[in-house]
Amino acid sequence: NLAERIALLFKVSPAERIEKKRQVIRAYGLRSSFIHHGHSIAVDEMDALREFMMTAWLGFTVLIEVSDAYKTKAELFEKLEEMKMT
Repeated sequence: NLAERIALLFKVSPAERIEKKRQVIRAYGLRSSFIHHGHSIAVDEMDALREFMMTAWLGFTVLIEVSDAYKTKAELFEKLEEMKMT
């Protein structure tokens, strides 16, 4: 759900949203490997983390911009779910 919700924050093409979702899933996989299995982050994986960090940062800025439009987290999640179904 997190990857989809982050992707839906962006007003971009479906292909770009799919890429945003992949970035989050990839970064979460790297995080899990590091936290749960003690694997190091390889140099070639750093680009994936950089892309994710930019996506996360931009996602936070979008959330700040729309924060007045939703009174609760539940309202925001409901809107994102609605967007997913359209």
